Amino acid sequence: MADQGTYGCTECWPDSAGAAWEARRQLERRRELIDESHFHVMILACSSCEQAFLSVFTEVIDYGGDDSQGWILVPLTTEEERSLIGLPEDAIESAIYAVGEDRRSLWKIHPRGMTASCSWGRGVLQLPHD
Repeated sequence: MADQGTYGCTECWPDSAGAAWEARRQLERRRELIDESHFHVMILACSSCEQAFLSVFTEVIDYGGDDSQGWILVPLTTEEERSLIGLPEDAIESAIYAVGEDRRSLWKIHPRGMTASCSWGRGVLQLPHD
């Protein structure tokens, strides 16, 4: 895992948000935390550097086929990963919003009726979900 001051490697956490989104596809699923149709929280990891990431997917169904969706990816410290794994499922949702509040995170947001975009943000953006 990367040291506390840096996160990831060039393979899993490149400088460009678009490249980071593409790199996300190569991350390996380490642990499911919440697995619901419209709210999916899991821990992913880079096979090269072992950096763990919190991945949060949200979706709001509009029954017209153009659902609002959002993905957040934030690197985790070893302590944060252990803490999340140790929580009961009903406590995880509130805990994820405190993870990496000042840390760079990847946001892919696809609002209903608009084009999806990737950008850098901070922490875990609290998005609505069904």
